[in-house]
Formats: sequence, structure tokens, C-alpha cells
Amino acid sequence: MDLTQLRQFLAVAERGSLSQAAKVLNVSQPGLTRSMRRLEAELDAPLLRRRPRGVELTEAGVALQRHANAVQIQLADAAQEVAALTHRRDTLVRLGAGPSWLDPVLPKVVARAIARDPSLRIQVTTGQTDHLFNRLREGALDFVLAAIPEGPSVAGLQTVELTRDEVVVVARQGHPLTRRRQVPIEELANARWVLAGPDMLLRRRLAALFASRGQHLPPPTVESDSTPFILSVIRDSDLLGISTRDILRGPAGQGIAALDVRDAAMSRSTGIVRRSKTVLSIVAEHLIDAIERAAKAEAV
Repeated sequence: MDLTQLRQFLAVAERGSLSQAAKVLNVSQPGLTRSMRRLEAELDAPLLRRRPRGVELTEAGVALQRHANAVQIQLADAAQEVAALTHRRDTLVRLGAGPSWLDPVLPKVVARAIARDPSLRIQVTTGQTDHLFNRLREGALDFVLAAIPEGPSVAGLQTVELTRDEVVVVARQGHPLTRRRQVPIEELANARWVLAGPDMLLRRRLAALFASRGQHLPPPTVESDSTPFILSVIRDSDLLGISTRDILRGPAGQGIAALDVRDAAMSRSTGIVRRSKTVLSIVAEHLIDAIERAAKAEAV
């Protein structure tokens, strides 16, 4: 088993098709088929199950895919560390950013960084935290600016807390509940909601708050993995949602107000999340330093 076979196998696994993988790899389909058969023979295990339309992984194939992905990430990390040690300069920085980082800290830091170094290239990926952390673990991102994961989800990651923010229940400005003081959780149990998926940190915090009062968080009327979409729905409807004070203070929070919910103290830590035992490029480390300084200055 060699690296070429592993890359070929990962291409087949990702696309579920030998013919499509062959096109991407620029090899012949018969040659790719022979390579996969040699790999199965060497491992003495079936890796691919042929279907009328493509292939799917066997249990052994799923296991090999997991390890092969890890090998790819380790090779990329090794190449990056060698480049750093030999002073070869990688000018591309790939980072993920949660919604609260998109204004104002990150844009200002990026603008200053590219002004100082015209050769610097920065790719910013946005989205919900679980998506960003998956991309980080896959090696597609160098680091992430987002809510710091908790419990088992932090395994294999290194975190630096930069900010702590209050999580609040929100509604459109002018919603009847915004004029109330001390809205009880029991009343919110009968409300309609727009929320992110059940695995999202803020939703888990809200569900835990309901559970602490002996209540169940109702299923959301609208569910989305897009924070801008969720905020737009809240702004244009009577649905409730959750957000953070930082987001409400920015442009995305216009037209949205926090509710005064009785004993609803919720908070989250945000900061820099990177893979453990990974050496980043010099330019990536410089950008992280600049983000840390800007976050501290913003908090003053």
C-alpha cells in the first residue's frame, strides 16, 4: 500500500464512482480498478461494494478512509512544518470564522495584514461551528475563530479563549415580548422558534436552560445552518431565536432585540481553535497574533 493508492482510494470514496474518480485523477478507469483490487488484495479485505450506479464503502473501507484522511492531514502538516523550518514561505492562510467574528475584528485585521504584506493570501470560510471544526480536522483550514468547543468535541484541538459573550433569547424589535420584563421560561415553551441544528452550541445551551426549569425546548418551526438567514427570519416574523450580544451590537443585529428572560444566564467563550501538535506557517502565526491583539483591544 502506497500513498498513490491511498489518494486514489480517497477519491473513489469521496465520489462513490470509479469513473468519476478516474476523471479527477486523470487516470484510466481500468487502471484505477486494478489499483483498487491490488489494494484490497494487499489488505485481504473488500473495500468497495459495487452498485448499479457506482460503489459504496464496506465496513473495512470506512475504516481505511478514516485512517487515510488522517495520513493526508499529517503529510500536509509535515510539509508545512518542514517549510517553516527551512524558511520557505507559504503565503496562503486558510481560516474559518463564526458569525460574531465577521464584524468588526476580523475584517480590520485582514485589511491591515494585506496592506502590510501584498503577497499574503487569505481564505475565509464561514458557517456554523460544527462545519468549521470538521473542515479544521480534515486539514482544510489552518485555524478557526468561533465558539470554543466543549466536552469530547475538543479532543485533538488546541484552544485559546479571546472573548466571552452573553447568549440571549431574541425577537424582532416591536415584538410583544420585548416590552415585557422577566419573561418566564414556561411561557417561551409555547413560542415558535427559528434555530440552528440540534448539535449547535447555542441551541444546546438553550435546551439545557429549558431542562433546568423542567421544560422541553419545542421543535423549531424553521431550522437552518445559516446565521444570517436565521436573523432575517427573526427580523421579519414573530419567531424567537437565540444570538449573542456581540452579534446584536453589529449590523446583523439591526431590527432585533434581546428579551428579558427570567434567570436565563447563558454565556459562551470564543477564540482561536487549531489542531493540536500542528506547526502553522509563519504568516498564519503572525495573523493569529494580530487577531489576539485586536480582540484584546476591542475588549478594553
